[in-house]
Amino acid sequence: MNQVAEKFVALNKKQAETAIRAFQIGFNAWEMLIKLNLEATRMLLQEGMASVQAMPKAGEVAGLSAWNGQFRAGADRLSGYLRNVYEISGQAAGELGNLLEQTLLSNNQEVVEWVDEVLKSSSIPQPEATAAAAKAAMANAKSVIEGISKAVRQTAGYADANVRAAAAATAEAVKGTAK
Repeated sequence: MNQVAEKFVALNKKQAETAIRAFQIGFNAWEMLIKLNLEATRMLLQEGMASVQAMPKAGEVAGLSAWNGQFRAGADRLSGYLRNVYEISGQAAGELGNLLEQTLLSNNQEVVEWVDEVLKSSSIPQPEATAAAAKAAMANAKSVIEGISKAVRQTAGYADANVRAAAAATAEAVKGTAK
């Protein structure tokens, strides 16, 4: 097999490995979310049973105060659950983004080299000019990929800060309401 075909096969193999890695990242995040949901459901059932058993009788002010505390604790747990879901999905998105960026940037260079070899071994008139145009297009694509990656990271950072601030404000509001 000639070098051009070998490089093409290697590039396709690398793409298959990347697809499998992306699937693994998604599957791991899915598995973590299922475990989180099972644990949250188990806790909800246990606390629900305890709450029903501790239900105050009519006219018991102390019992109502205890229920207020349970409400606050439940709101805190809900906030924690949502934070965990956000962190799991954010981690998976970050890993997928990094994988995509690494793959695109490394493939960019391999494609440039492959195109260069194909053009050198072909009967196209002026292969140097065609190779230069292909290299320029790939360099532009690389710049676009890097710019998009930087913008996505900045946006994710802003979104993370906003979600954390909103979660903190919500927790404080629930605590203030429960008092």
